[in-house]
Amino acid sequence: IWQDDDHGYSALFASQDPKVIAALQKLAAGESGCEAHIEPVVESTEGGTLIKSRGENAFLFAQLFLALEAGET
Repeated sequence: IWQDDDHGYSALFASQDPKVIAALQKLAAGESGCEAHIEPVVESTEGGTLIKSRGENAFLFAQLFLALEAGET
């Protein structure tokens, strides 16, 4: 998870598992039309699956993924 130069956030999931992609796409679609931030984008990359969020409140996605990561023990 990192902050991009354009004040957005990106999170890379080291997986191209169809279930991971479907879950991220569902999350992104659920945010469609939200006025708090621009709709997130899900992309496949060589390193896995990337979700990018932009806009004033894009940090909420970074916090969500950090919280989920912290819950893994």
